[in-house]
Amino acid sequence: MKKRFLTFFAVFLLTSFVANSAPIPNWHLVAGGDPIAQPVETDFGFVMLLDGRTMAAVSSSGVLMWLASIPGGRVSPFLGIGKEGFSFTVSGGKKLSLFNPSGLCLWTVEAPKEIISAPLQGLDGRIFVQCSQEISCFGINGTKKWTITAGETAGFPLLQLEDGSILHIQSKTIGGCSTALRISPFGAIIEEITFTGKVMYATDSPNGVLLFFTDGSLGCCSAEREEAFSRWVIPSSTLGVSNSAKILVNKNSNLGVLIASTSGKSELIFFDSNLGEIIDRQTVPIDGKNITFMTMDQDDIVLSDKTTIGSYSPKNGTLWESPIPSEKRWSYLLYIDNGYLLVFEKNTWVTSAYRMTQKIGNKKVTGKKNKNNSYQTFMNKTAEKYNLNKSAIAIFGRAISQPMLENMQTQLLVGDYGEQEALWLTSVALESNQIANRMMKNTDSFSTESSLVENNLAYYQQVLLLVANFESAALNQTIGTIIKQEKDVSMLITALKAAEKIAYDPNNILLESIEFILKKQSLISNSRVSQAMCDAIYKICKFMGKPALFSKGREILSHMLNQSIDTRAKAYAALTMEKIIALQM
Repeated sequence: MKKRFLTFFAVFLLTSFVANSAPIPNWHLVAGGDPIAQPVETDFGFVMLLDGRTMAAVSSSGVLMWLASIPGGRVSPFLGIGKEGFSFTVSGGKKLSLFNPSGLCLWTVEAPKEIISAPLQGLDGRIFVQCSQEISCFGINGTKKWTITAGETAGFPLLQLEDGSILHIQSKTIGGCSTALRISPFGAIIEEITFTGKVMYATDSPNGVLLFFTDGSLGCCSAEREEAFSRWVIPSSTLGVSNSAKILVNKNSNLGVLIASTSGKSELIFFDSNLGEIIDRQTVPIDGKNITFMTMDQDDIVLSDKTTIGSYSPKNGTLWESPIPSEKRWSYLLYIDNGYLLVFEKNTWVTSAYRMTQKIGNKKVTGKKNKNNSYQTFMNKTAEKYNLNKSAIAIFGRAISQPMLENMQTQLLVGDYGEQEALWLTSVALESNQIANRMMKNTDSFSTESSLVENNLAYYQQVLLLVANFESAALNQTIGTIIKQEKDVSMLITALKAAEKIAYDPNNILLESIEFILKKQSLISNSRVSQAMCDAIYKICKFMGKPALFSKGREILSHMLNQSIDTRAKAYAALTMEKIIALQM
């Protein structure tokens, strides 16, 4: 059950750091418990797991947006943040829950074994979880796609390479060197990698997984080739780091920083994560052995120990430094993109926000904003392996046999289909493109594709409905293209039903394609089409939460209510608007 309000207050003042006086926070928040794990920044502010099996979402200005109960028993201190403000929680050891940006728990499922790290969201929305001796993958609607046996972890979470494959670093070593499994998004173990040293710290970046080794070297493991390879290595003789170190990386640029402990301070080694070149080195007064918080803020690093916090830039050196402005005992710190330092006090439920720097129009993009929702590299390899191409379809008439179609219709709903998904998704993608391309008369194969589809409408409609059962955004672009271009009413309604079933629309592709229909009076006037539009809008808005609701959903429905369309269609649009309002998001 989601509780919408709890006691909280916000006091907005000018921050005042006066000598020999207590600092004054810009605002306070009293939430419904103490954090049990490091709070995490999101697009709208931050979220935190609280004792009492709850999760709170707070805006960057200190407004409690929602408080939600987490089902499934004792909450584990693992919080996964996905695209567009989605959150993944773990409870009862094995239960995985998905919450949308409005705090609605969309589903709870059970992993085969205890989950031991934060869930990781893949490119198309699928969720990977690391269990004891196993790794599992779930669709965006909670169906388990596969589970594979994996070696015992070395204590690192799952990491994602550029092509979307997963890196699982094992406790197993060979000759004192760490090993890792590289796993495809479809559950195939691609290769076992043996590194040239023992991994001490690892994180993912836009250019591959960054690894710091016990010998003091830093490297980048990349997946741009058939097999994983070392993109670059900075040797220990160049780094000059002998103690433990941590890595931070800007997920939207090539900037990385190695944070090494040195004589009660920290040495910051800024580097280019694409080229492996050192950009700058600085020594700062933060105890590298007692780091309490670190983050990348634009192209700067914000770093703190138990007493001091500071911001440092490879271009401008020290931007600001300050004693941590709190006289209370605290458990966690969080610096967010509007320049506030958040101090989470112990045993008081209080969060205090202190303005550390003034920012105007300086919005940091959090999370991986990759517009790519598909695993095209893997689909291309599958197409080549099984000779799936337009020429083959022109000869044989279709890419999916009737037995294969029926198998997909059953197994995609049941789950545990494993590596078969690669072939299925590639085949469905090819056939869906046949539908989309037949409306593009400037293509050479227009007449062939058009005749194939027109002569097999029932088959292609079945294919479109299968798209949603993959529980991913992999084919959202194709479905969106079909909705925008389709003239056949029955095929258009089928595409709209597919969009309704998919519901997951991280880049607004589906909603924008539905909005495009408003330009076609002949289609919008058809009550069957308009009702299918309304059904899709409602399901997408319910799944995606407030961002979709306010940016597109209500806007499209309002346009429908203001147009000269069928009375029944207008009444259905009004009813849909009421249903959305009733969600109270």
